[in-house]
Amino acid sequence: MEYGGRPYDPTVPGDQDRARLNPTGDAPPGGEFDAKLEKMADEIGDRAAGGYEPSIDGSPEAYADHILDVYLQNPPPPLDKMEDLEFVLTTPMYRDQVKNSVLEYIGMMTESRKMKITKRQLRSIISEAMSQYGNDDRVENHPKRDELMDALHKKYGLMSRTTEEFGTSPGGVWINAESNVPETEDGLPLFDYYLQVDPYIFGIHPDFEAFVIDNYGFAPEWNDPGTLMLWSLD
Repeated sequence: MEYGGRPYDPTVPGDQDRARLNPTGDAPPGGEFDAKLEKMADEIGDRAAGGYEPSIDGSPEAYADHILDVYLQNPPPPLDKMEDLEFVLTTPMYRDQVKNSVLEYIGMMTESRKMKITKRQLRSIISEAMSQYGNDDRVENHPKRDELMDALHKKYGLMSRTTEEFGTSPGGVWINAESNVPETEDGLPLFDYYLQVDPYIFGIHPDFEAFVIDNYGFAPEWNDPGTLMLWSLD
């Protein structure tokens, strides 16, 4: 009996559940594992699409394959808590389903961009959505942050987003640190969670730290290995 193109292995997480739910290996779709897979694909697709920038990441198909490989090697929260993540991303038929979800979310984002919503209008929409959680700190009330985000794009090509969009405390800057990390003139990445050697300080190159702190009063802080936040020191 096979599961996802390989023999059943009771030592692999999830195989015992699959055997229990589908003992003959030929059950039709719609069971518990299918529901789990659909939820996983939706979560990964939404998160992965949020970091896609066409001018930087190339085609959606290439980006989807790349980001799934990144999640397989270093899954960020909450993906690191997902049961069967490795099995799904290494099994072609399941990986394709997740990849299609990433492409679907990217397609929805692309369509929304075609509507040509202004930056201020988009932030207003986000602010209104956040208000249901009792957040009265509107995105528009952070001009210094806007200045920093524009500077990050102009100097480093970074397409940063707000911490409100990430779903955490307001007022900060959210940077996708999983791919397309800018480098110094010497070819060193400006930030890498796993670099704990000189001259890095907690994975942050001193050039980048000086740029955001000295010029804009924002300090870098890791949310997880793939997510860097910048918070105001005021």
